[in-house]
Amino acid sequence: MKKFLRIAGGIILALGALGGLITFAMERRPEVAVMAIVLAVLAVLLLRPRRSTTSRQTPAEAPLEPQQAPPVSFAPRDVPEDILDQMRRSYGPMQAQEDARIMAESFRLVQDTVSFDTFLMRLDLARQKALTLLQAEQAGCRGVKKPEVHRACESVLASAQSAKVAFLERSYIKETNEALLLKTPSGQRKRLEAYLEKLREHEEDFLDVAEAYEQTVKKVEALRP
Repeated sequence: MKKFLRIAGGIILALGALGGLITFAMERRPEVAVMAIVLAVLAVLLLRPRRSTTSRQTPAEAPLEPQQAPPVSFAPRDVPEDILDQMRRSYGPMQAQEDARIMAESFRLVQDTVSFDTFLMRLDLARQKALTLLQAEQAGCRGVKKPEVHRACESVLASAQSAKVAFLERSYIKETNEALLLKTPSGQRKRLEAYLEKLREHEEDFLDVAEAYEQTVKKVEALRP
């Protein structure tokens, strides 16, 4: 459990650092860069491998690890030439700046919210804007080809799984803490069952992080009075 919380906390901090870098790329505020560096250092400290002081666990005893996305490089997509030509004529620097702003804002919300609907909607929106910006870059639209924007887009697209793992841990901490603060066992059970229902309602949305999802469900079930 401690290892899972340490890794989840490290992922949350890493996402915070990534969001800060994306914001800095868009807004160029020095204080944002400083905060991103601090969060990145803390994330490294939490995520770096620890030397085991106990006997090696067997596969049956080893705790489940939250899934993390491998490094991803997004090559130019096979976009029809007529669509690229249309983008060249209609997509300019102002639209690119607005899409980059929406992408950065959505990604910040993805890292903070504990609402399933807000998280999934904003993650999808951030990914859509990232793909649009990369497509505009591929089309050669004016004022779009900027290295910092390209890196921010690729980071958003590559971080979907780690963002989902961090969200599951964040929502688990909030919902279970609030449930266990209720005075009666029946009230606690009702609140935990409502959270389980919400998790099961969104099972398909977390298929790419199935281990972390199933682990969250099992932990909630174990807490029911």
